Amino acid sequence: MTKYKKIKYDRDVQWLMRERKFPKQLRSLYDYFWSAKNDERAAGEELLRGYAEGWPTRYFSRKLNSDQAAYFESMRDDEGLAMYEIVDRLETSKAREDRYLLNALLTIAAGNWGDILAANDTGCGEDQPSWSALDYMGAGYGWLVHFGKNASYIAYEGFDEGVNQVDKLALTTLHCHDHKDHEGYNFAYRAEDASRYGFSRGSAKYGGEAVIFQAPYLVFHHHGDQEPQCIFWGPSARSIVLVTDASRAPCITLEDDWGVEYGDEDRTIYRRDDYVLEDEDGDEYEAGDELKEEVCFEDYDELADWLDDYLYAVEALNKPAALMKRRKRK
Repeated sequence: MTKYKKIKYDRDVQWLMRERKFPKQLRSLYDYFWSAKNDERAAGEELLRGYAEGWPTRYFSRKLNSDQAAYFESMRDDEGLAMYEIVDRLETSKAREDRYLLNALLTIAAGNWGDILAANDTGCGEDQPSWSALDYMGAGYGWLVHFGKNASYIAYEGFDEGVNQVDKLALTTLHCHDHKDHEGYNFAYRAEDASRYGFSRGSAKYGGEAVIFQAPYLVFHHHGDQEPQCIFWGPSARSIVLVTDASRAPCITLEDDWGVEYGDEDRTIYRRDDYVLEDEDGDEYEAGDELKEEVCFEDYDELADWLDDYLYAVEALNKPAALMKRRKRK
């Protein structure tokens, strides 16, 4: 998508950039949505290039003046050019009439995108651009929850599969072609939203397993699901924790001398011989005691708070002076 206007970044994104927590892939996603929502010509070009091929010539001709209509019809019908080839020709031309025709076509496409997408619909999730199903709400960095049938794999290997095209994120569950065989974008809930939106009739909507992890994200309102959903770049996920029972209260399993496992290098947030743990009743377990049980929480927000405490404890154990300075500044 051509960027006709300069991108403007909101405060959330500017903060992530300053903190160096905004991967270039997430920036590309933000740029895409900003251009589509704030620049009519950018949205029009995407529609003409990718979605208007099946739309009849006369639909555009009747909205153009007579000279423009005749020129457009000669390219599309007489020369047999595809819509993207017409856009390419008009974009590279220096003739004034070509620039006027291009602007007219972009405006027609952007103003009638519902008609164009309806004519192009084959029931596949790829048949509509991402911005047609998602409205940007903000950006952040924090705990996210991803439900699925392969959460155990993700906990150990990370998010190594996703959709890597910013324009193919509207309806990823309905994709007719495999766009998830490489690193890419994935969906998740914020921890505070997971318990409210991630369940239907008492069970998880997207699978009985889940992982909770930290990552930078953009949050959107999804039109079809009528709920807030986050998009993040898979490889940016950190501190990935497997939720062993996602269908009821979020539970994690503590086993032997290992604490919570996650998908980074040593796969351990803390070792039990480094700490004295407390059970749900506040009773302490001495270091070295065996603990093989599920620890469950009321909701995912409570689990995120618990993980924050232990992550801070581990980090403070390794570099207490730097952390104390950082906490004072906050």
